[in-house]
Amino acid sequence: MTVNDGVLILSMIKSAYPASFRGADENKIVDTAKEWALRFSNVPVKYVEMAVKRLIEKSTFAPTIAEVKQELVGMVWDNRLWLSAHYHETYPLPEEELKEREELERVLGNISPLIH
Repeated sequence: MTVNDGVLILSMIKSAYPASFRGADENKIVDTAKEWALRFSNVPVKYVEMAVKRLIEKSTFAPTIAEVKQELVGMVWDNRLWLSAHYHETYPLPEEELKEREELERVLGNISPLIH
């Protein structure tokens, strides 16, 4: 994830939680984006965005870096359940969804080094 990606993620969070950025000037937002980019440097932005969107759906407060990391771990485990059901023919997935889930597993499957 780049600093520009971090700015985009933060603007998504700001849209959902406007009070959390009240009074923050542009320098503060850029500094925060740099921190997010550093903490998620090995994670493709599309997965950070997915995690943030999931948290927005269920949280009354703006997500922290730690909460997004926890959500990423949850996404990996949820994904593994879907893949397991597919491979055991309990719940076959459409080809496109299967490819997306296999990509998520490939990219984030060993999540521990990515989030620490």
